[in-house]
Amino acid sequence: MARSSSLCRFVALLALFAASTATAAPLRGVPVDVRTPDGRVLSLFATGDEHHQRVHDAEGFTVVRDLATSRVVYATVRAGRLAPTRLEVGRGNPRSLRLVPGLDDDAAFLGASLRTRPASLLPRLNSAPDHGVINNLVLFVRFADEAPLTTPVATWKSMLDDPDPGVPSLRGYYQEASYGALTILSHLLPKPVGDTLASWQDEHPRSFYQPYDAATNPGGYTDDGDKMIREQEMVSRALMGTLADIPEGTNLDGDADGFVDNVTVVIAGKPDGWNSLLWPHMSVQLASLIYLDQLDLYVLTYDLQLNDTVLNQSGVGVLAHEFFHTLGAPDLYHYSYDKKTPAGPWDLMEWEQRVPQHMSLHQKVRYGHWAGQPPMITESGTYVVNPLTSPDGQGWRLPIPGQPQQFFEVEYRKKAGIYESSLPSSGLLIWRVDERWYGNDDGPPDELYVFRPGGTKDADGQVQQAPFAAGSGRASFDLGTDPAPFEQYGAPVGVRITDISAAGGDTMSFTVCMAYATCFLKQCGDDGCQGSCGTCADDRLCEDRLCVAEQRCGTLSTCLSSCADAPCRQACRRVPAACPAPAACRQAGTCDEGTGACVYALAIAGTPCDDHDACSLNDGCRLDGTCGGQPDPACLADDTVPEDVPIIALPDTGADASQADVQDPDAAPDLAIPLDSAGEDRAGVPPEAGSDLPSPDASPEASSDLAPVTQHASAGGCTAGVVPLPAAVLPGLLAFLGLAVRRRRR
Repeated sequence: MARSSSLCRFVALLALFAASTATAAPLRGVPVDVRTPDGRVLSLFATGDEHHQRVHDAEGFTVVRDLATSRVVYATVRAGRLAPTRLEVGRGNPRSLRLVPGLDDDAAFLGASLRTRPASLLPRLNSAPDHGVINNLVLFVRFADEAPLTTPVATWKSMLDDPDPGVPSLRGYYQEASYGALTILSHLLPKPVGDTLASWQDEHPRSFYQPYDAATNPGGYTDDGDKMIREQEMVSRALMGTLADIPEGTNLDGDADGFVDNVTVVIAGKPDGWNSLLWPHMSVQLASLIYLDQLDLYVLTYDLQLNDTVLNQSGVGVLAHEFFHTLGAPDLYHYSYDKKTPAGPWDLMEWEQRVPQHMSLHQKVRYGHWAGQPPMITESGTYVVNPLTSPDGQGWRLPIPGQPQQFFEVEYRKKAGIYESSLPSSGLLIWRVDERWYGNDDGPPDELYVFRPGGTKDADGQVQQAPFAAGSGRASFDLGTDPAPFEQYGAPVGVRITDISAAGGDTMSFTVCMAYATCFLKQCGDDGCQGSCGTCADDRLCEDRLCVAEQRCGTLSTCLSSCADAPCRQACRRVPAACPAPAACRQAGTCDEGTGACVYALAIAGTPCDDHDACSLNDGCRLDGTCGGQPDPACLADDTVPEDVPIIALPDTGADASQADVQDPDAAPDLAIPLDSAGEDRAGVPPEAGSDLPSPDASPEASSDLAPVTQHASAGGCTAGVVPLPAAVLPGLLAFLGLAVRRRRR
C-alpha cells in the first residue's frame, strides 16, 4: 500500500476514534504505592480500569487525595461524589467516622462522564487479521529515573509463546479460542542480550506520566489531552528507537491494510491510582503518528501493559483481553461501575482470569469470525450442544418474538482443559444477545447478558451461578423459574426450555417448547406443547387466544352446539355475544344462537345517515334501506354545462333512453345511491335500472338540472378525485422525514 493511501485511511479513521481512543482492562485489588506530602509511602490497592480507578485500603475503605491539602485521606460521599474527610490514611480508623467499604462515585455520574455511545453503536475497526499469523511486537519501556528490568527473558517468552500445550500463553490461548485459525508470534524489543530483558529508557521520569499535584507532582499531566499526548509520544520514541531489532523479513501487516498488526508496550513497574495512564489498556495512536518508512506502514493501535502486574497478578489473562481489543472486540463490563455484571466470569471481555477463560460463542462469531452463526431453533424438540471448545456444534439460537435483532443463545461451558479450568462450574449458559449494540461499556442496554439466579432488569443476581444443569436445582428456564426470561428492556418472554441434562459430559441436551412463539401477544388457550398460554378471569372468555369481554355470535353458537346440559350452556353465555357494527340504515344486529349469524333489521325511515355524496343535504334512511338526501343548491350549475363534463355511462336497461331519461324539471331528482366495488349499494340492495341519471345521448338542455362536475375545488362545484398536496406543505414534510432519519434508537 502506498504511503499516501495509508495516510488517507488514517485520517479518515480519526473522526471515528476521536470520541473514545482507549479500551480498558478491569483490574481488582492491584497493589499501588501512594506518596504523601510528608514523605510517607502508603501501600494501598486500586480497582478499576484505565477510565476510572478507586483507591482503597486492604479492608476496602475508599481513599482519595484532598486537592486542597494534597493529603491522602479516607473518603465519604456527598451529592453522589466522593469527597475527602479529615482522617488521614494510617492515622485513624475509618469506622470511627461511620464509613463503609466500597464507596465510589454514583454510577449515574460515572456513566455521564464516560459516555461512549458513538463507539457502542458502531463496530470497532481493527488493524489486525483474525485469521492467519500476527507478528506481535512487544516493546519494554522504563523511565529516566528507573533501573533496568531484571525479569528473565524466559518468563515473558513462556507467557507469550510457550509451545507446551499445558502451559498458558498468549499464542496457545488464541490457537484454542480461534479453533486453530489464528497464530500469534511475539518479538521482544529491544532485542534481549543474554537471559535478562532489555528495555528502552525514556527521557522523562515516571512522575511525568502521573497526574499533576501542586505539592507532590508539579510536573505531571493536567488533563486527558495532555495525558494522551505524553503517553503516545513516549510510545513513538521507544518504537522508533528499537526498529532495528525487528527480525528481518518479519511481516507486520498480515491483512495488508497498511497498518502494523499489533504492538504491546510493557511499562516497568505496576499501575498507579487516580486517573493514571499507567494502567492496562488498548489505545489508538492519534497524538504522535508513527510511520515506519522502510516498511511503508503506520502504527494505528497498541496495547499498554505493566510488567509487575502481568507477572504477579493478571498473568496471560490481561494480555489476552487487550489483544482481543486489537481484533475489534469491545468491553463487556459497564464503565460506570454500577455494580452490575452482565457477563461476569463467563467471558474474557468482562472478567478475565489469570489463566484466561474463553470469550462467549457470540464474541467468537461476531468479532473473531472463528465460528459459524449458530442455527436458529424454530420447532419444538430436543437439541444437543457441544462444549464451547469444540470447533462446531457449540450453540443454538432461539428467537424473541417481535424483536428481530434480539435472540437467546445457548452454549455449553465445560470446566476442563487449560483455558476453561478457571470457570466457576460447568453447565448450560443462556445468553440474551442484542445485535443493535457493540459491547456493554455504555450499558445498559447491553449487547450480551447471561441469565443467572436472582437476575432481573434491575437486580444483578448471582452471576457465578449462571449455568443450568440437571442436579443443580436448575434444569428449566421459563416464566416460572429463577431466573425468568426477559428481553432487553425487561418485558417477559415466554420461552420454555426444559429437561436440561447433567453437565460434565461430552455434550449437553435440552428440550425447547416453541409455545412462546405460539403465545406471542396472546393471553389464553392451547400453547401447542400440552400447556396453556394462560387463563382468563371469570368475566372473560378465551377467543383466538385472547381474553375478551364480548364474544362473537359464531363462537357462542359453536359452544352451545357442543353442550348437553344447562350448566354448559350457562358457561357458554358467561360473556355476551356481540355483533359487528351495522351498515348504514340497518339497526344493531342480534345474534341467532342456532346459526351463529347476526341479523340486522332495517333502520326506521328518516334515521340520519350519510350517502357519501357531497352534493346532497339532510341525508336519511329510506323505506327500502337505502340512504339519500336533497340536492345541495351550492352544487347547482349557473346556466350551462361546461364542455368538459364527464359523461356517465349507464347499463343498457332495454328501455327507450329518450323516454327513460326525461326528467320533470319541477321535480327534485333522487340522487343515486353510492355503489361499492361489487356494484351494490351500501345497504346491500342492487341499483335499480333506469335511474334519474342522464342518458349518454341526452341533450345539454335535458341535462341542465345537473350540477357541473369539475376537476378541482378551486373551479367551483363538486370535487371528484384527489385534491393535490399544497406546495407549501412539502418543506415541512421533508423536514419531518429528515428528523425521523436522524433519530437514534433508544
